[in-house]
Amino acid sequence: MDITFVIAGSILQLLALVGCVVPVLIGPPLAYAGLLLLHFSKYGEFSTAFLIVAGILTIAASILDNVFSIMGAKQFGGSKRAIIGATAGTIAGIFLLPPVGMLLGAFIGAFIGEISAGKEVLKSVKVSFGTFVGFIAGIALKLSATLIMLFFFVLEIIKN
Repeated sequence: MDITFVIAGSILQLLALVGCVVPVLIGPPLAYAGLLLLHFSKYGEFSTAFLIVAGILTIAASILDNVFSIMGAKQFGGSKRAIIGATAGTIAGIFLLPPVGMLLGAFIGAFIGEISAGKEVLKSVKVSFGTFVGFIAGIALKLSATLIMLFFFVLEIIKN
């Protein structure tokens, strides 16, 4: 049973990395779930304090990811449609032209969202840039949190 937890935890860690850039997957919570699986096996023994801090990091990264996208759009005068467009563009970009498509998709999706809201082209480009910056900041934050948890996951396996 222990090896099953380690394998499942490892799969969750890998999915977490993917989840940092794919909007439909939740990166940090998957990484945290992987830590918990390892913790409940004989190959991992995390302190309660560590698990609490990792849990707080997971929640903070997940919330701030959404906040950064919204802040990026709002800072540049964007609408809700820009955020929805950026998300839809990212998902489409992943399938159409990975990995560059994800980044271009966020920008183009935000632009289309703003244009559909009746904004001028120049204003839409400005908002698209802000949404894009917020989106990238969110990815960086999720990736950082996930890599920290992955580091401790691997370290714990090596120790035991």
